[in-house]
Amino acid sequence: MIPAAGGEPKRAGPSLPLGGYPVWSPDSKQLLVYAGSRMGRATDADWWIVSVEGGAARKTGAFESFRSAGFSLDLGSALARVSSWVDDTVTFSAQKGDSRGIWNVRLKAGEGIVLGQAERLTLGTAKDIEPSAINRNSVVFASLTQGMAIWSLPVAANEGKVTGELQKVTSGEMLEGTPSVSADGRMLVYGSTATNHEDIWLKDLQTGKVISVAKTLFAEWHPLISRDGSMIAYTALEC
Repeated sequence: MIPAAGGEPKRAGPSLPLGGYPVWSPDSKQLLVYAGSRMGRATDADWWIVSVEGGAARKTGAFESFRSAGFSLDLGSALARVSSWVDDTVTFSAQKGDSRGIWNVRLKAGEGIVLGQAERLTLGTAKDIEPSAINRNSVVFASLTQGMAIWSLPVAANEGKVTGELQKVTSGEMLEGTPSVSADGRMLVYGSTATNHEDIWLKDLQTGKVISVAKTLFAEWHPLISRDGSMIAYTALEC
């Protein structure tokens, strides 16, 4: 924290684990922060209450309640991040089932306790994110329809000419990183969040068969296939 007019910065919540996305309480005396001792694992994350006047940070226990209600709380695409805190109501975006919506939940500020079940504000198949509220009656948010895919385009490489039509090879939400193809052009490995989790998939470009080759509780990224197509290397976020 730093005064708006300038000055020396002061650390908020020295005891707070690795975290981010702070939101001010209505009275500006507290912060609500997404944090966890091991940010790569959803089981370690929660919303924390931090007093700007000092003292130990406190977990709200919100994520335990959300998990029991069926929310997906993985790091990354399913991150349940607070956006607004008005009166005793917290507004956030989160994944539940096959869609991401905007939700409200009551929070007892002084004690940092979540009260009751979260209430859904939006319905539909779009990805609803980044809600902002200045009162309890109105919320503005972004509603996105996003799709990414891997495409192929035949070319004469030595001549720099396109020799055929653009074709879609995969569909679904894609992760960071470049897809990797075996030297014979048959096997394609790629990362996808099509199942609302960061997983690695392998596709036989001749038969069209697709299989999951790395599907765990952790996030798998950046796959690379060996030239003969027999092995796959990838990054797994387990910390």
